[in-house]
Amino acid sequence: MPWLGGRRVAPLAALIPALAVAAMLVPASVMMVRAGLAMSSDAPSGLTWSDWGAFGPGLLWPLWSVALATAAVAYWLRRRGVCHRCGRSA
Repeated sequence: MPWLGGRRVAPLAALIPALAVAAMLVPASVMMVRAGLAMSSDAPSGLTWSDWGAFGPGLLWPLWSVALATAAVAYWLRRRGVCHRCGRSA
């Protein structure tokens, strides 16, 4: 962000949006996987194999959701600082 000019950002300012997007990706990814499975069966889902470019990347959303949540938690663990109870740092 150009207006921050090298200043530090609070870890929760990055953690909360990342976890919110990861949580929103879960139902969207379930929908995309179900649509892809319905396309591979004989169910009339409205999707055909010629639509693979539209729904194909959505089949990777479950992996993206898990990867985003993992990266956000790893970022928080790295930036959390000193433990208030035991005094150890990350």
